[in-house]
Amino acid sequence: MRRAGPCSAAGRGGFTGFDVEGMAVPPRNPSPASDPDLRQEAEIGCRGYAKNALELHSGEGNLLKCGEKRNSALADAPEEAEGFHLGRGTEEKGEANVHSAVKLCSGIGSLVLAKCSHIFERRGDTFQGDCSLQELLKPGLWLSPETLRRFWRASELKPKDFLDILIGFGPGAVEVRKARFLWNLYRWASCQSKEFKHLPRSNETMVSILADAHMLSQSESLLLSLDNTMAPAIASELFSKIIQAYLEAGNLEKSIALYDCARSKCLIPSDSCYQLLLNVLIRNRKDELTLRAYTDMLEVGLGSCTKGDVLDSVIMALIKKNRFLQALGILRQLRSLDLKLSRGSLSTIIEEFNKKKNIGDMINFLEEWQCLPELRRCNRILTSSCKILGTDEAWLIFRRLEALGFAPDATTFGIFICHSCRERKLKAAFVYLSECFSRHIKPKVFAYNAILGGVFRDGLYRHAKYVFEDMVEREVMPDLSTYQIMLAGYCRYRQFDDIEQVLKNIKTNVVKELPSGNCVLSKALSFLGLDHLGVKVKRDNATGFPKAEFFDSVGNGLYLDTDSKKFEISLAQTFDNALGPNINSELVSASQRGNVASALLVKDEAFQLEHDISPASCSELIKALCESPAHVMDVIDLMEEMPDTFDQLDAQTLNLVVQTLVRNGLPSHAKLVLEILIRRGLSISQDTYTSLMIGFCQERDIAGFWECWNIATKCRWSPASMDLSSLVSCLCKWGVIEEALKLIIQLLDCYPDLSFSAYCALLKELCRTGYTSVGCAMLEVLMENGVVVDGSLILNVMEGFLMENKTAESIGVYDLWLDKSKMCDVFTYRSALISLPWLDTERALDLVESMMALEFTEVSACCCVVKELVQTGNMKHARSVLQESTSGKFSSTLLDSLLQAYGCLNNWRKLDAVLCMMLKMHSNISIAGYRFLVRRLCEQNRFRSASSLKELFQHSEKSRELISYNILIFYMFQRRNTSQVHDLLKDMEGTGISPDKTTYDFLIYGFHKSGDTNDSVNALDACIARGLKPNNRSLRIVLSHYCRLGNIEKSLALFHLIERSGWRHGLVTITTLTSCLLSFGRRFEAISCLNNVSKTALIGSDINFDTFIKEFCILGDLKMSVILLNAMLKKGNLPSEVSYSSIIHRLCILKEFDQALDFLAEMQFTGLKPSEISCDALVRGLCDMRRTCDARKILEMLTTSGSAPSFGMYRTVFDNYWRSSNIQKAAALLHDMQQAGQVPNFEMHWSIISNFNSTDKKTEGNGEPILANLFPLSETPRTIR
Repeated sequence: MRRAGPCSAAGRGGFTGFDVEGMAVPPRNPSPASDPDLRQEAEIGCRGYAKNALELHSGEGNLLKCGEKRNSALADAPEEAEGFHLGRGTEEKGEANVHSAVKLCSGIGSLVLAKCSHIFERRGDTFQGDCSLQELLKPGLWLSPETLRRFWRASELKPKDFLDILIGFGPGAVEVRKARFLWNLYRWASCQSKEFKHLPRSNETMVSILADAHMLSQSESLLLSLDNTMAPAIASELFSKIIQAYLEAGNLEKSIALYDCARSKCLIPSDSCYQLLLNVLIRNRKDELTLRAYTDMLEVGLGSCTKGDVLDSVIMALIKKNRFLQALGILRQLRSLDLKLSRGSLSTIIEEFNKKKNIGDMINFLEEWQCLPELRRCNRILTSSCKILGTDEAWLIFRRLEALGFAPDATTFGIFICHSCRERKLKAAFVYLSECFSRHIKPKVFAYNAILGGVFRDGLYRHAKYVFEDMVEREVMPDLSTYQIMLAGYCRYRQFDDIEQVLKNIKTNVVKELPSGNCVLSKALSFLGLDHLGVKVKRDNATGFPKAEFFDSVGNGLYLDTDSKKFEISLAQTFDNALGPNINSELVSASQRGNVASALLVKDEAFQLEHDISPASCSELIKALCESPAHVMDVIDLMEEMPDTFDQLDAQTLNLVVQTLVRNGLPSHAKLVLEILIRRGLSISQDTYTSLMIGFCQERDIAGFWECWNIATKCRWSPASMDLSSLVSCLCKWGVIEEALKLIIQLLDCYPDLSFSAYCALLKELCRTGYTSVGCAMLEVLMENGVVVDGSLILNVMEGFLMENKTAESIGVYDLWLDKSKMCDVFTYRSALISLPWLDTERALDLVESMMALEFTEVSACCCVVKELVQTGNMKHARSVLQESTSGKFSSTLLDSLLQAYGCLNNWRKLDAVLCMMLKMHSNISIAGYRFLVRRLCEQNRFRSASSLKELFQHSEKSRELISYNILIFYMFQRRNTSQVHDLLKDMEGTGISPDKTTYDFLIYGFHKSGDTNDSVNALDACIARGLKPNNRSLRIVLSHYCRLGNIEKSLALFHLIERSGWRHGLVTITTLTSCLLSFGRRFEAISCLNNVSKTALIGSDINFDTFIKEFCILGDLKMSVILLNAMLKKGNLPSEVSYSSIIHRLCILKEFDQALDFLAEMQFTGLKPSEISCDALVRGLCDMRRTCDARKILEMLTTSGSAPSFGMYRTVFDNYWRSSNIQKAAALLHDMQQAGQVPNFEMHWSIISNFNSTDKKTEGNGEPILANLFPLSETPRTIR
């Protein structure tokens, strides 16, 4: 029978009786999207982000309500209960179960959204305009105390006051907390009265602060309500700031609307605003808006601010819309502003001139701008010139380009050589080759190929070998085309001896495998790919050899038996192909070899020669580029450079491009490729949709995600289980839990069969990412809908609560899991072990019994349980588990756990037995086990046993020797056994083991705790001498030692060493040194020390300067005291009454009574009570300055706060009233004095009574007689009859 422990929290069969009320669900790593105030501006439409909710209230049947009886309607239900199983293995359910699951799961997402609605709701504005000024100022105490201090006593704010507050907050006001505080204060001040009107500068500053803090809707609404009263320049600046903030937040729609509003008011946004707007528009491919914004920018006179990348995109957009003349007009307008033409714009314009075949205007354009495109563009210009105008005119253009600074390369002369050969100007080709040599440029192989083809075409075949020899001499490696041209030429002129020599060269250079056989002609034709012509050599036996084409060595007339016309055409085709490189072949070859660099060079060469790359070749290149992340940008360049070719790629390649771009963080570019796939009606893989949506999630582009989602669902996208898990994981890590739930709802509407994997994936991710309470609500809804939930999902919720430190909730879920674990496997039980440290003994035993009932092959139940309990110090439970669990097999892990368990139980006999067993099994003690045993032995003062134990620990691994010595040193010091530590150090020295940083830190701390500070200092010196970095504690110990000795110079030397070395030092180190410096009167050095360290060390919220504040007040440095007090407040630490009282007393000495009253009011609102001395000084000072009313208020404040003013304070105020003949107030003061427990003396009474005749009458209005104020009501004098 299972036991119900004291922490029982839930029914085991269902969720009735559970409650999640009060559960926090903040993510462990909250992102900016999870902050409601930061993300509220970035929401798209009605889709919201999950808030950092503090509670999760559910309806009836709530989850995890501790203390209720553990039963429910489902608790006693059999496992065969109606419903379906949700969890591991659900994919194996039959079709009937699937239909049942769909029916049960329908509407679950909506129910979860409703149950968690308060999490996803926008947090309303909590501003209340009817509160007092002091209540509104309270949050500001921790933000800028020095600014707000003088307003604690004010009842209202004047316009100048609010401006002073804004100025006082300074640049730090843009922090969200401060901006929210100032916004509330701004609205409160506006509501004070109808006459109140903020100063213009306050309005401007407030709008700017809200924009900088990304409170954009508030900033926008305030600006729109004030812009008519602002100067145009200031309004323009503020509009620009908010537009930029919206753009940075990804809200393009809002920024465009605000931009249009500004322009409608004839305001001119700033140049930085235009730049950011244009960049975002360009990134989002909004060409029409880009052109409109840029032309607007030119019209307002900001053309000189044009950046190169913006101009490139604008020119490209105009060219796409066939507005070439407008593009030229914009460039001329920019030229008048002395702006240089960007490379991208120049390339776009040149390409457009090329397309229009307007070479002359292009050169004129270049000469007008005195600029030159990149080398490959110049070569492309020359290629076009040769095609359109011929080589002679092209050479003139070449000269004009040279005048602009063009430096030709081998490709340049290759272009002229190829086109000269195409024009049958072989002589000109040789002239260009000679020019190439004269410039010391090595020609490319395709230039020689063109010349060889020209030589054979013009019948100069005898000179071909000289060209080939020159080519080899100049180390230009012949390629396949070279040999094909020579074979074709020699075949044409029937030079079979030369053919045989060429074949020998081919065999030597292994250009291509030659076919077997002895026939030279057959080999040549096969190499040329002409063997299909069936060419045969025949002898002409007729008289006069009419058919003979050539003669052999013995004079036989021979001829080729073939279709001569086809044969000649085929040979001529080889010569024509020689007029340029075989781009597609070379590109495919390089790409398939994985030589991306060579492939890119071939692609560039094709661009320069205006060779078209086939879609198949382009596809091979893209596949090679996609394999390396370093070449992703080359894929994008290829898209922009060859859009027509890219548009003809196959579906597989385009899908690969989408996935590659997404994988490298470029989902917006990937979406453009997806549009090509959709437009062409090609098949789109499931992975493409999934990767694109995950990419948008990772880029935090929620609009892009939903756009892609809509496209995917229309195209019947159905994600796999793992893909769904990845998608849900991205959304949960982003913090958009509501989006994840809505995704599941829509997904199930489209694909009901995914209900299992969808809810499993979402629930697991919710528990992993810190939203376990939402996952718990989902589990509750599933159970309420009759779903039989698998135990693994319950364990996910349990682990999630443990990670969020919600122990009670986790135990409640654990109890629920027990009811579901009747047939669980080893994996499930191991998952439950994480909850062991928080379970009571009975639950732990329940778990062990269940685990022992299974036959484990890889894990021992007892081992896992005991190890978990021992390592968390839960020994009472470990003992019970050991007593009730038996196992015949002992693993090394179990023995190590038993060793620790018996050590905790002080059962040394059994511990020795376990050690013996470990020795027999040649099992090693783990580091944790060794450390545990050493600690227990040292606690028993068994130091020799502890020292000898290290021999067993070091039995197999010598590398662990230093660890064993460090552990021994640490625990020896804990027992103050310094003599044994010295022996260990000698032993280490003898065995050649050098101490490490940990050793020195233990030595410094240990010697210090043992009272041997000299050895601590020596250990620190040795550590630093060896170049090791001691920890903060070690540095603090030695520096404090120097300070106690009064050795200021050594203290400062060590401190400067710490700063020079860049070591982080704690606050205690600084306070110790500062205290020492102050005690020796070295105030300026102490101030310098505090000022220097404030930039780095005073980051935490635990700083405390109370001692220094008092000390600096005593020394008369009030400014430093106030600085330290403000620093404490800004870090969230409230200074003590002593600090405030010291400052107030010093201000009284300096007669700065208004400031003193401000500090006193601040104390009152923070709940601190001032000291009697400081109040007495303040009261006396105020009375001396005849500010009796203020002094009287102090007495009233003390009485209200429960502090009794002293007799001296009352007497001082009373004397002031008496001297000013204000007898009525003096009498009232006596009454208050008596009410406070002070007894006025006779002199004070007589002062009033002596003036009784002149004042014994009611005051005007509703006043009271003076006599009534002289005595308490209980002591009213009897009437004398």
